[in-house]
Amino acid sequence: MDKEKQTYILQVAGVAVFALLLLVPVMWYAKKAQSPEDAITQEQLKSFESDDLEFVERDEISYQELAQGAQTGEGMRGKFSNIGTAIVSVNINNIVMMTPQDLENVGATPFSLSNTVMTNLNTPQVIEVVFDNEDVLRGFASRKDVHEMTSNYLKLYDIISSQSFDIDKFVNGPAVQGVLRNEMLLRSLLKSKLMTYIFNSPAGKYYLGNPARTKQLLASNTTLAPYLKNQTLKQILSEIPATQAAAAQIFD
Repeated sequence: MDKEKQTYILQVAGVAVFALLLLVPVMWYAKKAQSPEDAITQEQLKSFESDDLEFVERDEISYQELAQGAQTGEGMRGKFSNIGTAIVSVNINNIVMMTPQDLENVGATPFSLSNTVMTNLNTPQVIEVVFDNEDVLRGFASRKDVHEMTSNYLKLYDIISSQSFDIDKFVNGPAVQGVLRNEMLLRSLLKSKLMTYIFNSPAGKYYLGNPARTKQLLASNTTLAPYLKNQTLKQILSEIPATQAAAAQIFD
């Protein structure tokens, strides 16, 4: 992996510690996550059908099946021109075909989560399921770059303080901006299992436990500083026990 791609991956994991990875990370049809009667019907799925993928013929697909990853066949792969290489991706058509191993690969494969977010902004239920899936989380936590970023707070400090252009490119990219424009999706991702893992990591705990230093660091970065005035972010993070105290001091 070349240095530019490796640096970009570090930005993805790092920005997430401050909840600005709104990785990249709301259900329109299933508002009660554990209720089997909240089902996505075949007709609803067809409304999101992609021309590039075969529709999975099922009478109905419940939210619980989506969350667990129904084992109905081999997972599909997508190829994205902006990356130029085949990566694991999830969409409304193939999610029910993905095995636990497929979903773990989603978390373990660089760029997969951010591309899943970017390509599913019109089907946010897919994003919510992915960021709340245990297999995806297992794969994400197994990545070397994620381990380095979440275990050592100095890694993130160096990236932010250096005014890296990669942060600007990522935060102002379609995935993050798309999530920021959708308050329901933003709230869902910030409360997801993947974000909870980041908040509870050694680096996450350091920055949340030192809000004055965190605010000073964010304020020093021209891309991240404006988000200190984002009242929607402040409100949502104030609703989460792990981030509640820090949010009151970090945001203006």
